[in-house]
Amino acid sequence: MRPVRCIIVDDEPLALENVRFMIKRIPFLDLLYTFQNPLEATGFLYDQKVDLIISDIEMPGLNGIEWLRRLEIKPLVIFTTAHPGYAVDGFELHAIDYLLKPVSFERFYNAVSRAHEYLEMKYQRMHPEEESFIFIRCKGKFEKIQLNDILYIEGLKDYVKIVVRNSEQNILTAMNVKTIAEKLPLNMFIRIHRSYLVNINRIKSVDKDTLLVQDVALPVGDSYKKQVFKMLIEGKWLRR
Repeated sequence: MRPVRCIIVDDEPLALENVRFMIKRIPFLDLLYTFQNPLEATGFLYDQKVDLIISDIEMPGLNGIEWLRRLEIKPLVIFTTAHPGYAVDGFELHAIDYLLKPVSFERFYNAVSRAHEYLEMKYQRMHPEEESFIFIRCKGKFEKIQLNDILYIEGLKDYVKIVVRNSEQNILTAMNVKTIAEKLPLNMFIRIHRSYLVNINRIKSVDKDTLLVQDVALPVGDSYKKQVFKMLIEGKWLRR
């Protein structure tokens, strides 16, 4: 599990110290440096690899929103602020989260955990040859799952159920099918329905309406049939 390399940018010493203290309690966070001025942090971003910025918004000279807009190098960002009026701006800039001060440890942990999960999946998708597993957050901890052990993934409203072979218990995590599909290797997983994502290596058979994974028949959605046929059968169908 790779550490998340982070920096803090906040002109309030007490708020900065509170975030620093919380970071020390979280094993997967690696605090590289702290700054009281966003302009000072800019140079650091060019010299060091940073995964996550934890930044205040209201700061002298240049606020956190404008600073992020101007940045050429854009790590993930979590905003911390005493002013709720910036929430829309923060989310338009794709901030991982927007935390109102004073920030509780539980709220902070949830935010950085999302950042960690996003970075893990991004790395695995970019380096499929290096990784044969993923970490999924489940029941307050990160479960290691071998990619080849995944049979299929089913969407259940705000959750996905990951069905793993030789396991008596499925894994539930707060995510949707579209999000997890974007993080998995394209050469290994295929979307067959708005609610189903399957491991190509675990498919036993396909017909026009269903796909068999192990002994489970899964529906093939009408809008996915052409893609499924093209990827799984075209070019591999032996004919007389």
